[in-house]
Amino acid sequence: VPGHSIDSVVYAMELNGKRVIFTGDSFLENTLYHCWGDVEKAKILTELLRSRVLPIKPEFAFMGHISEKNAEEFLLKVLKASEEKINAALRKGDEQK
Repeated sequence: VPGHSIDSVVYAMELNGKRVIFTGDSFLENTLYHCWGDVEKAKILTELLRSRVLPIKPEFAFMGHISEKNAEEFLLKVLKASEEKINAALRKGDEQK
């Protein structure tokens, strides 16, 4: 998934009986990180989040500079906020045409 670079990866594993993910700087501040200004990349990342990360039902997430104890809830917020930003950017683009 895109983080600091286009080839960033989310690692998932079970640790002490919990589903844990390591995402680097892909998901921070309740939105996608390093995607804004690039709506197409943001659309790809939201789809990867929806189809590949959320189905794991992660319980804990280690992200670049923070961690989340309720990873699934946090990532659902990220997805919602990101989709709102994508839709706003697409509407703005349509208005400028």
